[in-house]
Amino acid sequence: MNTAKKSIENRKSKRYSLTGSLPGAMFEPESNTIIQCKPVDVSQNGLGVMTWSQFDPGSSLILRGNNVDIKFTVIWSISCHEEHNVWRCGLEAEDKDSDLVSLFNERGCFDDGA
Repeated sequence: MNTAKKSIENRKSKRYSLTGSLPGAMFEPESNTIIQCKPVDVSQNGLGVMTWSQFDPGSSLILRGNNVDIKFTVIWSISCHEEHNVWRCGLEAEDKDSDLVSLFNERGCFDDGA
């Protein structure tokens, strides 16, 4: 089990709480399978998710939806509840010009309507 412990705060921009909805589906590109996950928060270039699959740092995921195709890299992953196989992951968009805040807000995914 290779997990990175999240101990140092590396945030570069403000995070916003999400409703638990994604503006598309999250895929694991190697197997092209949909990943069951729940988005927790979003920043300009990052996404925090809860997932029921373990992903090591460096793994790739893709968010696909209507006019959406965003590649992410798993930056960190920690076990939240090993008995139920729940993981919290920090994802970073590979395209540094991504505006995830606007995308999630436009698609009605914000918890507080930011």
